[in-house]
Amino acid sequence: PNAQHLAHAQHVLARVAPPLLRRLERGDGAEALLYALFLAGDSPNPTQAAPASLPAHRALHDAGGNLMLQEALEFHAELQRLGAIARLPLMELALPSLRARAMPERENIVALIRRLVEADRRVSLDEFVLQTIIEHDLLERNGKAEPIRFPRLEDVRAAATLAASLLAHTAARHGSRSALEVYALVEQQQRWLGALVERAEVSLASVRAALTQLRALAPLEKPTLIRALVAFAEEDGRIAVAEFELLRAISSAIDCPIPSLAVEEYS
Repeated sequence: PNAQHLAHAQHVLARVAPPLLRRLERGDGAEALLYALFLAGDSPNPTQAAPASLPAHRALHDAGGNLMLQEALEFHAELQRLGAIARLPLMELALPSLRARAMPERENIVALIRRLVEADRRVSLDEFVLQTIIEHDLLERNGKAEPIRFPRLEDVRAAATLAASLLAHTAARHGSRSALEVYALVEQQQRWLGALVERAEVSLASVRAALTQLRALAPLEKPTLIRALVAFAEEDGRIAVAEFELLRAISSAIDCPIPSLAVEEYS
């Protein structure tokens, strides 16, 4: 960690309303923050909507009651004000107190998040990414060794190519180059990868299957994969929030997590 990292952390924390920051120290506040992440997109003014009028609001109201819904809506409004850059830092502040709960409680939180994600019968990439991080952190972060089924990167070439292609498409969405241009630039140094997978062929189901394979890769091979994926995200000299969140989700899902401090340009 250097002065730039500390300054960034202080900047994010200073922008959060103090009462809400204090609520994150409580278990119910931390829980509400996680649910708030999945209320985004339901309504431009979610605090003005009746609990039963929006699918995710109704699901949260039915499962957690009106008080939980109202607290989640307050966090949602704060997240809307702060912008996407605050999502991951606030999530990281919320998760430790929830990890201390008994496994059945954590499973209930994850189950409710799944209901919120599926409430509108569609799953966005943002929802998939945040859900992946939370599920790994609350259910799988237990130090248990994953059986190795693939000793070399070449054994999971198709899965790695799919993950790299998703990074390239995300980079193209937030940059000036096309996904093919991004992929071609990085692939020159990563000759073990296959050809770019077209966006229409990248489904969340195929990404889940790829991450399951990559999780079973030999541990000493995973850093090479992570470095390659980071190269796709930073090909334009910076890493956008969506790119870093995707990197964080992939690295967590394959049991090779990276901290925020691993990224110099996070904007």
